[in-house]
Amino acid sequence: MDKAGDIALGYSVSSSTIYPSVRYTGRIPTDPLGTMASEASLWEGAGSQTGYSRWGDYTSMQIDPSDDCTFWYVNEYLPATHPYGWFTRIGSFKFSGCGATLPDFSLSANPASVALTQGNAGNSTITVSSVGGFSSSVALTVSGCPANTTCTLNPASVTPAANGSAPSTLTIATTATTPAGTYTLTINGNGSGHSTTVSLAVNPAPSDFGISLSASTLTVSRGSNNALTVSISGSSSVTLSVSGLPQKTNGSFSVNPVTAPGSSILTISANRAAKQGTNYTVTVTGKYGSVSHTAAFTLTIK
Repeated sequence: MDKAGDIALGYSVSSSTIYPSVRYTGRIPTDPLGTMASEASLWEGAGSQTGYSRWGDYTSMQIDPSDDCTFWYVNEYLPATHPYGWFTRIGSFKFSGCGATLPDFSLSANPASVALTQGNAGNSTITVSSVGGFSSSVALTVSGCPANTTCTLNPASVTPAANGSAPSTLTIATTATTPAGTYTLTINGNGSGHSTTVSLAVNPAPSDFGISLSASTLTVSRGSNNALTVSISGSSSVTLSVSGLPQKTNGSFSVNPVTAPGSSILTISANRAAKQGTNYTVTVTGKYGSVSHTAAFTLTIK
């Protein structure tokens, strides 16, 4: 039997009208049970044995180890009628389907690694590629998704064209409570046996903070200054800045950055030449890493 499950049978054949000859037959796994294919001839004899009662000692069949498909067969024949003058013949054959590319499919992921910050989502394209003319439906499943995270495939079943491909989108949606760490997501096609992987890195979200002001309005006389308190809640080191100040005024913080929870005094100073009587919207911005928050107040120059 070869690697494809094909079975071969070699034998001698003879009759009152057929000289002893070398023939063979076989079957493939999909043939009906209890049947063999039509026989084929390896070598036809040209004589009979007339003076000896033994036949068939020198016969053997083996599979070639180089390809696990080729059958080598040895048996006896006579080139001319003789009391015992037999010869041996060596020949080979193989089934046409052995070694041929069978219809199948493969899976791949692009990108093969995804890095997300807690609370964010990302995608990877899962491609089903046809091999050997495969063109059947492939059901996709994903495993290894971390806790408090959803991993979905859309569509969950694809059918590639023969020797073509078909995509599905893997969406990974983390939450603020997804444990930080590295995970391996396994995408299987039609159960086990066909799979690809996506490496998922979940990074902790930057620490958040809150910002508030001690007053929503502030009046500053020209040639003088006034102040309000900026309070920071949370557990971050927050850098402060102020924007929206009119010409000939400036602002300064008593503490900057502020280690939360904590506060800083914002002092606004107005030059004697500052324009009076106009209300200005002044914004205080706090920033920690990629996280920023703002608070605003109305400034009046008197």
